[in-house]
Amino acid sequence: MEKLVSDADISTMDIFHAKQLRKELSRRISKIRSKDTIRIQTTISAEKKLALQLTVNWLYDNKLIKSKSRYAFLQFAVENTMKQVLDQIKEDELKQQLRNDQNSLKEPVITGKNYVGINSG
Repeated sequence: MEKLVSDADISTMDIFHAKQLRKELSRRISKIRSKDTIRIQTTISAEKKLALQLTVNWLYDNKLIKSKSRYAFLQFAVENTMKQVLDQIKEDELKQQLRNDQNSLKEPVITGKNYVGINSG
């Protein structure tokens, strides 16, 4: 990877070299994004446009998202949904583990010929 130029270097370069530099940096950023991110697109019915706007505005006003954009909302919604689902999975696994532990601690039921009375002898 070649050395990145400073602001002073950019101010002295000609416009064609600056455009070439921008093009190269854009390619590098694009490669990083394609390797390190997952793109998710979605659509909702137009009837929900007002609800979406109200939701985005509320989230922005309460500083839960950084900009009043659909992109910021979608990012927030996906990440929080995944977090909630993963938390629920973890909770369900803990409950199942507790049930398994409780079942293993129960004493076996003794019936029939295995039963020995207290007064027998």
